[in-house]
Amino acid sequence: MTAKSQNLGGSSIDLRKFKLIETITNIKNENIISAFEDLLKKMRVADYENSLKPMSEEEYNSKINESFAAYDRGEFSSVEDYLKEIEEEEKF
Repeated sequence: MTAKSQNLGGSSIDLRKFKLIETITNIKNENIISAFEDLLKKMRVADYENSLKPMSEEEYNSKINESFAAYDRGEFSSVEDYLKEIEEEEKF
């Protein structure tokens, strides 16, 4: 199936994504796939870092107090839980 034979009826971004998926699925060179994976990871990190905003001291202290209260309620994850999450995310 090609982008031309598919009636996407959506925005041009939808068509571009479809064409990109089609192109990626036809790549045979593992180095190119690895480069795409590295680029995506870097872009995700950059997007996350750009979304961060400075906190006031009051906001910071409030977050700390909220975290202590959540811990007291048993609402926390272990390091092992986070490592499993990270492994799953890296698999895509």
